[in-house]
Amino acid sequence: MARPVHADADATRQRMLSAAVELFADHGRSGTSIRDVAGAAGVSLAMIHHYFGSKDELYDACIDATYAELSAMKDELASELREHRPLADLFARAVTTSFPFARKHRTAVRLLVRAAVSSGELSPRGRRLLLETLDLVGAAAGARLDRPPEELRLPLQSVVFLVARYAAQSDGEAAAVVGAPARDRRRVAEAVEAHLVRVALDAFGLPRRGPR
Repeated sequence: MARPVHADADATRQRMLSAAVELFADHGRSGTSIRDVAGAAGVSLAMIHHYFGSKDELYDACIDATYAELSAMKDELASELREHRPLADLFARAVTTSFPFARKHRTAVRLLVRAAVSSGELSPRGRRLLLETLDLVGAAAGARLDRPPEELRLPLQSVVFLVARYAAQSDGEAAAVVGAPARDRRRVAEAVEAHLVRVALDAFGLPRRGPR
């Protein structure tokens, strides 16, 4: 049976996007050319222009695709917050859900961090996703802490940005900070994740789980 034409087109578009995300994450918008992306994706310059137009349009498509991936994490977080468990457990679970997800999508997270630092702000889609997440968690936590949701925005954003920064960190840098062999990735990831859980609980005055 012949492969549908649109399936090949979708695969080609995804290959170009993946190559562009990695290059933009490594070198930024100004340090990446359409020619670089075409070479990395194994396609012609004309193919890039056909699918995405200009370099700026390709960059915007990379940002949008990345936020589309991260939207799935917000939906999973919403499901977690609907559970009637101690708030400390829910916050810990939020971190242990979001950190592995962000590490799995490390290149995309690096792109978003670079873009935010470069411009000083998130894209409209990124800001919308961030505010939706802050409102979601703030409403759930505020009701149980008897605090206004808007009062929780800054500490929540701090935790979100810390998760993103640690997820974007290379294995070697993380291992150096943790003080563990770089080859022991699991131990390093667990140490960082445990630290992020403690930071999240402390930010909201919630009891830590287990020994300090």
